[in-house]
Amino acid sequence: MKRNLKTERRKIAKERMIRLFELAKEKEPYSKRYIILARKLSTKYHVPIPREYKRIFCRNCNTLRTSKTSRTRISGNNIVYTCLKCKYISRFRFKK
Repeated sequence: MKRNLKTERRKIAKERMIRLFELAKEKEPYSKRYIILARKLSTKYHVPIPREYKRIFCRNCNTLRTSKTSRTRISGNNIVYTCLKCKYISRFRFKK
């Protein structure tokens, strides 16, 4: 039986991405590096970043979003995150 290597590689890449995001939450000094590695895996193997992990980092400077590094506001039907390091603004829609 022939295995589908592409799907296996994508599955492994997704598991590794999730592990890297969890490590980024635990270890603050290395969080930026872990996020960069996870994003590289995402682009290399064409695996989308899971929704719950998309919101924990700044897309511009790859810093972990904490209360010290970002500002969170609600504006209408959007959650607005402002990175305090690079001033990048990202908006996510939510349902009331």
